[in-house]
Amino acid sequence: MDLGIRDRLALVTGGARSLGKADALMLSAEGCRVAIMDLNAEGAEETAKEIEMSGGVARGYACDIRSGVEVREVAGRIESVRPRRHPREQRGDHLHDGAA
Repeated sequence: MDLGIRDRLALVTGGARSLGKADALMLSAEGCRVAIMDLNAEGAEETAKEIEMSGGVARGYACDIRSGVEVREVAGRIESVRPRRHPREQRGDHLHDGAA
């Protein structure tokens, strides 16, 4: 199926498991870059890694969407989601999320 959303950035909340994870995987299969927000940071990152292992582009973020402040802070870190590169291959077009 082609939904015409290839290369768009999709933000999925609750993407660590269940329906949110299924949505993230489907959006990636459609060619979207996927940013995954979830209370479960480890689960969000696991979903992102699963997407990347299948050739997609994704990042996972810890976020409680009940907090507007937290959502804005995380959204500010999601300027763009691009493929991870080996440090020797980076040309300045990488995702920087402020993590140490």
